[in-house]
Amino acid sequence: MVDGVQMVHYDSNSQRAVSKQDWMNKQTDTQYWEQNTGILLGSQRTFKAGVDTLKQRFNQSGGTSFIFTSSDQLCLYKHIISCVC
Repeated sequence: MVDGVQMVHYDSNSQRAVSKQDWMNKQTDTQYWEQNTGILLGSQRTFKAGVDTLKQRFNQSGGTSFIFTSSDQLCLYKHIISCVC
C-alpha cells in the first residue's frame, strides 16, 4: 500500500502476484512479477508453517478457520519469529 492505495495483490489460490494499478503494468516487466511472485510465495509458505506450528503448540488438530487482516498476519508473523508486535 502506498498512501492507502493497494499496488499489488497476491492470490494464494493461483499463487501469482498481480498489479492493482494500470500504471504498474506499464512500468514493470514479466521478470518483476515473477520475482515478486516468488517472494510472496515464500512469505505464504512461511506464514502457513507458522500457523501450523501455533496449531501444534495450542493443540489445535484442525477444523477451525481463522480470518486474518493484513495487520493481523504481520503481527502473527512477528510473533512467530519472536519480534515484539
